[in-house]
Amino acid sequence: MIRVAAEIAITLFASSWSPGRAAGGSAAAAPALPNAREAPASRAAAKVAPSRPATRPARQRRSAMASGLDPAQFRAGSAEIETGADFTWAVELHVGNPDTIGLYLDSLACDVLDLDPGETRADRTSHVDLTYLVRLVPSIPARDSTILQHSGPATSEHARLTYRLHFHRADGRRSALEARVEARPGASPEYASKFLDMNGAKIEYLIVPSASGTPAPGLLVVHGHGSHARHMIRMARQLAARGFTVALVSMPGYGQSSGSPELMGPRSVAAAEGVLDVLERTAAADSTRIAAWGVSRGATVAAGLAARRPDVKAVVVQSGIYDLWAAYRGTVLGGFRETIVAEAGRDSAAWRDRSPLLQASRISAPVLVLHGELDRNVPAAQAHALVAALEQHGTPVESHFSPGAGHLIPPTEVQRVALEFLQRRLKK
Repeated sequence: MIRVAAEIAITLFASSWSPGRAAGGSAAAAPALPNAREAPASRAAAKVAPSRPATRPARQRRSAMASGLDPAQFRAGSAEIETGADFTWAVELHVGNPDTIGLYLDSLACDVLDLDPGETRADRTSHVDLTYLVRLVPSIPARDSTILQHSGPATSEHARLTYRLHFHRADGRRSALEARVEARPGASPEYASKFLDMNGAKIEYLIVPSASGTPAPGLLVVHGHGSHARHMIRMARQLAARGFTVALVSMPGYGQSSGSPELMGPRSVAAAEGVLDVLERTAAADSTRIAAWGVSRGATVAAGLAARRPDVKAVVVQSGIYDLWAAYRGTVLGGFRETIVAEAGRDSAAWRDRSPLLQASRISAPVLVLHGELDRNVPAAQAHALVAALEQHGTPVESHFSPGAGHLIPPTEVQRVALEFLQRRLKK
């Protein structure tokens, strides 16, 4: 008998709407690997046994038992999946127990290796704990099997998903199995990247038009560290479904934009300004209703853009840096102080240019400030200071401080507060 355990985890805005980190690296695509392999139970062991056929004769199973290997089977339903039009992944994981005693599932995890061509400047591998999924089917009787169905947001268009299943037997034997799946771009190529030439520099951007089919409010979205324009397509599609025409930009040194990162500096603001001009010329956008939304270091760029461009009618700044001196003093994120000096230099004028708190008098558009009170990367005190400075200068400002959140604000809060603000401020 085959049993099926399904888990649907398509959380709205779960990955794209979260801020990036503050320092990182890259990885190249690796060659194709076997779909299923048996991994040693001990963490100290580094080698992995070669792939095995899905079924074994009884003699082979007895031989495996004698050698200390568990005969359990773990494989993906398909070695390759497609990143769907809604930017989700759906994976079937088959678990078989040809043994004569029961198999008990302990934990399931997935390591996601980002294979997209765009630069993130962050660790390419993320870890997802899926133990709650195996709790739906905690055990598999002798000579039985089950199918675990995992569905969730795609964090990149091209990725390698490595699932690791840990289990034990009634007699105390413990083991682990591994299955790998390659996720390849599917419908996403319809959103082809385009490039601006800005004084010899290449700036990546793309436009996701509103689903309304008529000129809609335009929204420029600026990513944070560990991300780029194409990583934000899922978010843009959801915003387009809610009546916005969205422009996405990769800051210098991120995605497929050329140059090196410069921590919200003038080249980043100029890149955002160039794509803002493209958005205003787009037929699907109403150029009289334009807003900007920045996440993490992208929030600083969005605020700097609002200080320069009166045609920006509303601004959302999420988990941003507004006072570089305060960020330098207050962060506990390892390596961030070094990143600030490496990218912004030591000149006080350069630090002032990257501190929207000192430019508050030049921002006239309504501003929404989103920040986690427990943010240890960028302490919330400077976000509170930005709100106070904007109020002092008469700028319409609203704020939402999430009491239990750190640098990552719960997506449902972001969705509810930000969309209500934008729809209200950009309505005709």
